[in-house]
Amino acid sequence: MIFPSCSSDAVYRRYKLGVLGFLQHALRDGALSTEVLKASQERMADAVYEHLDNCMLALYTQAPLDVQLAAYSVAATMLRDVEHSVQYPRVIGKDQLLTGALNLSSDALDEDIVKGAYVQAVELLDAANHPGSVIIRSSTLALLGLKNCFGDIRAFSDERLPGFIAFGASNPPGAVAEQLLHESVHTRLWSYLQLEHSTRDVLAALNGTYSPFVKRGRSALLVLHGLLSYGAVHSMWRAISDAGLASVAFGQEDAISVGLVEKRLAVLASRVRSAQKMLQNVCRHGEAQALAEALGISWSLTGEKSVSARADSVEELLKLVTDSSLGNITKAEIALAVLGEKVSRAVLPIDGLEFLEDFGNAGGKFVIGRQAIRSKSDDRIDGFSNIVSSVCSLDSNEPSLDVFVYFGTNIEMLEVAARLDDTNEAGLLLEIPACCQEYFRENWSTVMQGDGDLFGHLLAQQPLISTGCLECNATQMYRGKGLCWHFPCSLNCDATKTRVRRRLQLIHDVDEQLALNLNADSSGILLWSSVDGYCYIENAKPDAPIPLTSKWLSGKLIPPSISSNEWVCGGGTAEIRRLVIFE
Repeated sequence: MIFPSCSSDAVYRRYKLGVLGFLQHALRDGALSTEVLKASQERMADAVYEHLDNCMLALYTQAPLDVQLAAYSVAATMLRDVEHSVQYPRVIGKDQLLTGALNLSSDALDEDIVKGAYVQAVELLDAANHPGSVIIRSSTLALLGLKNCFGDIRAFSDERLPGFIAFGASNPPGAVAEQLLHESVHTRLWSYLQLEHSTRDVLAALNGTYSPFVKRGRSALLVLHGLLSYGAVHSMWRAISDAGLASVAFGQEDAISVGLVEKRLAVLASRVRSAQKMLQNVCRHGEAQALAEALGISWSLTGEKSVSARADSVEELLKLVTDSSLGNITKAEIALAVLGEKVSRAVLPIDGLEFLEDFGNAGGKFVIGRQAIRSKSDDRIDGFSNIVSSVCSLDSNEPSLDVFVYFGTNIEMLEVAARLDDTNEAGLLLEIPACCQEYFRENWSTVMQGDGDLFGHLLAQQPLISTGCLECNATQMYRGKGLCWHFPCSLNCDATKTRVRRRLQLIHDVDEQLALNLNADSSGILLWSSVDGYCYIENAKPDAPIPLTSKWLSGKLIPPSISSNEWVCGGGTAEIRRLVIFE
């Protein structure tokens, strides 16, 4: 795969393009004279430099008054005859507008301190003959130096602010260089993708994966950001070490500095290797290398060679699954996927995916759906969720988000499953019987308007008292049990029975205790109320009194003075009741 090359002035071009947008808006509204269109490129460069604070503020806030002020200021300067050479970066001080908008006025350092830290860091990279100094110079337009404890990394950039970097300036040259290079790669990549829409679209279409940098699910693009920026920093520290400049980088005795560099290299190498492995399942066509080459930083991936996830034994992957803290159904789903039986989908919290790092590093195959979801829990089924209430960006930091994670042995099938699942058409790959898929298609649009409990919808269509096979009791999954993970089309679906029995045998061969935990229910009766939900009573008879300890899944007690037969006949016009004898 090849992406268009990134020009050396891409960050500046992206910044200038944003300012031109302000001017075009003002010209269209008649707020500016068309005389500004006659100004030279040199005056344009002069103007966007002189009013960088106003322009960055407008880019950040997009507030109409800020945009208007930026446009007026730049236009006024473009109409003047005075010109001067543009020299970047520009230091953003504590009294400037952007600093205030970022709520960092009290943390901003004086200009001389910031410039001194910047110059020392870039000179260190020049002395180490590392190309990172070129990336920093070409990608940094505005600097904000922040107060920090010595040795504390405190840096950030923002995709809305091309060329803006905030960093902890009270640091030795090596730590400052790391911050500047790391954020320069970010702002360079953001600017490049904002200019190259075709490349952005290719990367946006990739499935998500696990980020070893923030320990949660992320888009492939954001993990690529981390891989390239940390890879660049790893390369930088290797060059400093090879050049014998450790003591210059840390300002301490040579032995101490060498130890600090080696420690940092080890941490970065581990992160880069893990990111490469997490991306292998989603960047299957060389996207990472192509992006690095397009940005002119292919050297960022040479420090740690791209490593193919080792083809460990199925037994080792299964042990990782069964030893994990995942729920029993999730363990069983992933185990079947590892065995090649099916594509499995798990709904997991976006910030509870640590298992994926070990699984991916051991050669396990998975992808994460391209969006985070917020599940709609139902108290009547013990907080289980059948419906997605909303979706948001996989890169969102909102609380209480989940993701769909797809597991299997064939990455192409996982990609297909993730795509089809967006429209509820992945049933075949998820090993849902054709008859149950058809029942789902016919009825899902109706039940999704309510609680999404398609099994309850099925029960409402049954007589007051009916019988069913235990394998088709989908309510077991509401209690973390059972091996029926879809809504069956009937209470005696032969295809569902066949699948459940095969799954039980396979899981038994993998982990006998897991199989026992999943298959814990004995024959019994299921009570269902359209108001209260479900209650399963093992080894019970319909004509026997309901046991004193019987509860709905919501935790609400059931009146014990009547039999199940009497209960099912007692529903009013506002409540549907059903009794199913499972054997």
